[in-house]
Amino acid sequence: WFQDGTRLLVSGPGGPDQGLGIWTISVVSRTLRKLRDDAWLATPSPDGSLVAFISPDYREIWLMKSSGEESRRLLSIQSGATFLQVAWAPDGQRLAYLKNYSTKFERVIETCDLKAGKTSVIWSNPLLKSFCWSPRGRIIAALSESTTDASATPGQSDLWEVELRNFEKAS
Repeated sequence: WFQDGTRLLVSGPGGPDQGLGIWTISVVSRTLRKLRDDAWLATPSPDGSLVAFISPDYREIWLMKSSGEESRRLLSIQSGATFLQVAWAPDGQRLAYLKNYSTKFERVIETCDLKAGKTSVIWSNPLLKSFCWSPRGRIIAALSESTTDASATPGQSDLWEVELRNFEKAS
């Protein structure tokens, strides 16, 4: 949802014969507007002015205006790794993203300062599945439950919280 509550941002395949794309849906006028082809896993900035998204090959994070204009690549990743998710900091000055390294059983949540371009590791754990950046500046992450107990329910996850104290304006 965009912060004003009048538009929903959706991304993914447009249909059986269509590629990935990003659209907005107005809940007021009930209109669908395509913003971009060849993109997905999109999320609007807290103020609604920008959209962050991941390329179809999972190797780049891009930013664009919420109108779909002025897109620019923010980050790219080396071979053997992919971006799985992106989330905005509550103040809109940083992005967090989940990286997966296929060559070494590892997943990492990092942040990128949008002005300086500096990246920082928040958390590294091979069991990370997904996360969100809460309005109070905390990262809430789902971790796959690692167990050798044969009676355990498959697919269970645990929720963990990380308070970010080292980032300005994060809370």
